[in-house]
Amino acid sequence: MNLPVQDLAAGREFYEPLGFSINEHPSDEHTAAVVVDDNLVVMLRVDPLHVVN
Repeated sequence: MNLPVQDLAAGREFYEPLGFSINEHPSDEHTAAVVVDDNLVVMLRVDPLHVVN
């Protein structure tokens, strides 16, 4: 599942304390793969259309 975010670091900081891990292999400076369980990964993606300047 893809989830657009404005701030990727804030998204990571939200999910990691809840016990979810970040799979660093498919992650980069614009994407974070949050592992919910063995069959579900939430992809946090910085979407330029959702970034407020």
